[in-house]
Amino acid sequence: LFPYTTLFRSHSHARAGQVVHAADIAGRWTATVQYDWGDTYKETFDFEVNGEDVSGTASFLTSARGILDGRIEGDRVSFMTKSLATISSDEKAYEDKHYYKGTVENGAIRFTMMTDSHIESHVPIHFIASKVKRH
Repeated sequence: LFPYTTLFRSHSHARAGQVVHAADIAGRWTATVQYDWGDTYKETFDFEVNGEDVSGTASFLTSARGILDGRIEGDRVSFMTKSLATISSDEKAYEDKHYYKGTVENGAIRFTMMTDSHIESHVPIHFIASKVKRH
């Protein structure tokens, strides 16, 4: 059987007669991220790519989090991670969702990350990730 859905889905973002290839983001990336409350952390991103699907891990406050709903289309990457947050040690933990959108350009990924939190309001943060060179 001919896989019609695969053919149309994989070319749905291309214009007629144009084939768009996804940017190569596979591997380890790092970024210095200043969060909206002022603290700065070195974060690590380990991307695995299979067609348009992106998996792997992205650190948040230096702890690796599994990538969910990861996609790469052309030079645009997007994914979500989750973390638990509490106001104090004796309170219930709440799940925060972190939404990342990035554009690959000149060997870097320019990211915007937005946190959806039940505890507090956040503004989008912006940072640039660089690929780790293998020795």
